[in-house]
Amino acid sequence: MPSATSSDTNLDMVSKSNAVLQKKLADLKALEDSPMDATAIHMLEMALRDRSNLVVARAAEIIGTHQLDSLSTEMTSAYDRLSIDGVKRDPTCSAKVAIAEALRELE
Repeated sequence: MPSATSSDTNLDMVSKSNAVLQKKLADLKALEDSPMDATAIHMLEMALRDRSNLVVARAAEIIGTHQLDSLSTEMTSAYDRLSIDGVKRDPTCSAKVAIAEALRELE
């Protein structure tokens, strides 16, 4: 029986990471039309702290759409965190742009 190579192991890790990312994005998509109760707010707070710039961006979009100005401090913190080593943390600037747009919508 052939043994797993390091490239096979790396592919498995990438596949699992992609599955986790897709699950987080699907959970956020489910929030779009949901009432913004305490559970939804908590999920958005957690999403703003996520390592994935895509998850942070999606959370910011939802926050802006629902006018959740109670989360503006958390969005500012996420923006600051993503600005440190931004090329690595938010290479497409999608999260920072989504946060800036959401904060503008909250004005």
